[in-house]
Amino acid sequence: MRILFIVFFGVIFASGCATTKQQPINYSETTLHKDAKIGIAVAPLPDVQITYPGASCLLCLAAAAAANSSLSKHVDSLSADDLKEIPLLIKAKVEELGYDAKIIEAPLELSELPKYSGKLPNTAPRDFSSFKQKYDVDYLIGVELNYVGVQRNYSSYVPVSDPQALISGLQFVVRVEDNTFTWFKPLDFRKGAEGEWKQKPDFPNLTNAYYQVVESTLDEVVNTKRGKINEGEVIDPETGEIAQVDLSKQ
Repeated sequence: MRILFIVFFGVIFASGCATTKQQPINYSETTLHKDAKIGIAVAPLPDVQITYPGASCLLCLAAAAAANSSLSKHVDSLSADDLKEIPLLIKAKVEELGYDAKIIEAPLELSELPKYSGKLPNTAPRDFSSFKQKYDVDYLIGVELNYVGVQRNYSSYVPVSDPQALISGLQFVVRVEDNTFTWFKPLDFRKGAEGEWKQKPDFPNLTNAYYQVVESTLDEVVNTKRGKINEGEVIDPETGEIAQVDLSKQ
């Protein structure tokens, strides 16, 4: 399972490409230069899934899966189709800001880009220069969602939390001429059921939480106005308040 945490314009890739933590970068008047040509690329969406962090042995994992079999079956039925609208939403936002934007139809496969190192601050760990050559863009807006679904925390065999809907990943702007990030923030939205979650077979309260997290993600990928977000932070889908995540796991 690829676990890595995103948001509008943030990146350390799920490819295992970097050991240095990229600090978040706020959107500003220097993020995109005037008359820039913008490309938008999105990684393939992961399957909707349920996982059990903390169920750390095979027997623990088997026990967790058995105890949550009805929920797991329901999670398999949840749709992530609305997230396919991300490139269209970003394109509309970028054009609203006055820039020329194009959607790059080819999936963004970060792990397949050559590794890159440089001396400039906020240097990307992958080489994006091919996007300039192939698509004639000055900047690339990239989005990679690494987790979509539900998580329930365990301590070995014992559940220590109720299930939570979770969407996480990265969103970033990179200047392809010199491979530097000009906007970077991790994305991590999670929400538990309001009220009882054990409502078999359709789990309506947890299902509502999942689709709220989907909507929050769609809102956030076009948000250029959020205040400072520090390293390793996540955003509550209702309040906008922030908690910590680990950006070093790639």
